[in-house]
Amino acid sequence: MDKIYTFILKVSDFDIEKSFIYLQELDKYKDRNIISHPQKLFSQLIRYLVFKRFFSISNIKFNQLESGKPNLVNSKLDFSISHTTKFLIMSVSERKVGVDIEHIRDRKNIEKIAERFFRDEEYSQLKKSENFIKDFFMLWTLKEAEVKRSGLGIAKGFNEAAFKKDIDNKWISCNFEQDFFTFNYEDIIGSICCENVENLPREFFRINNNFGFEKINIEEVK
Repeated sequence: MDKIYTFILKVSDFDIEKSFIYLQELDKYKDRNIISHPQKLFSQLIRYLVFKRFFSISNIKFNQLESGKPNLVNSKLDFSISHTTKFLIMSVSERKVGVDIEHIRDRKNIEKIAERFFRDEEYSQLKKSENFIKDFFMLWTLKEAEVKRSGLGIAKGFNEAAFKKDIDNKWISCNFEQDFFTFNYEDIIGSICCENVENLPREFFRINNNFGFEKINIEEVK
């Protein structure tokens, strides 16, 4: 399976109680307090649903790396999860993978955030952008996806995930030039970081409210 699978779940498609009951069926999950925390509920649901129903893995056990990234024990599959208030996304591959999504929005103090978290060269190029907000979130997802793949965490790895603009005004990784795929879906932008992702088969699925998988077409953002 030298391929990357990505699964998208839209929170508003699902009933919370029904989702909890389905999670119980998948993993005998008993703590009803999770209903008060939808992001945690759907983060649990998407991983058990994907591995049990899509990949047919029966004995599932997770642990957590030092960085906080969840890890599937006794499996060659690696995965990464990201979420906004509206969506959750999960990418799975036999290669190390990281994924990040962001809701494109006019965020307060966005320029100060860019100046604080981005490298000087990145911030300088970002200020020249004709679409500062979209360019900001694209760069953020690229850096975050690389950090998640490496397992270093934002505190240690964000500055090391370096990018620059090429002659076509596209963000290019200084470390892993062929390892990124960026896309739009509804009002989110997302990036996947995985070895040689540009040349690997990629499949995207949306999880429907019957907990099934619908294959969708996703175009790369150039």
